[in-house]
Amino acid sequence: MIKRYYNIDPWLDPFRDTIEARLTYLKDRELLFTGGRTLTDYANGHHWYGLHRTAKGWVFREHAPNATSINLIGTFSDWKEDQRYALNRTEEGGRFRMMLPKSSRHRSGIRTTAIT
Repeated sequence: MIKRYYNIDPWLDPFRDTIEARLTYLKDRELLFTGGRTLTDYANGHHWYGLHRTAKGWVFREHAPNATSINLIGTFSDWKEDQRYALNRTEEGGRFRMMLPKSSRHRSGIRTTAIT
């Protein structure tokens, strides 16, 4: 890809090192944010993370690589941390998950607290 730029516009040749450094930086940042997935997969994370209804009830997922624990708090816990609402760390590293029963109220106020 880099050679194509230089072949199309020879005026870029003096800036080759700068352009390559910037492209490398962008690639490294992309890898940091996406964890090796595509940018499209990363951008569509809202379809996976957060609160979603399933056939078995509700699932809440969070991605927090530096967290050691995450608790769901809200109107159901009087806005206080309660171990009954602690998310379970998955084996995928930095990902947390919690299943809630079907009877859980939708549109309840919720927040997460994370400990790093």
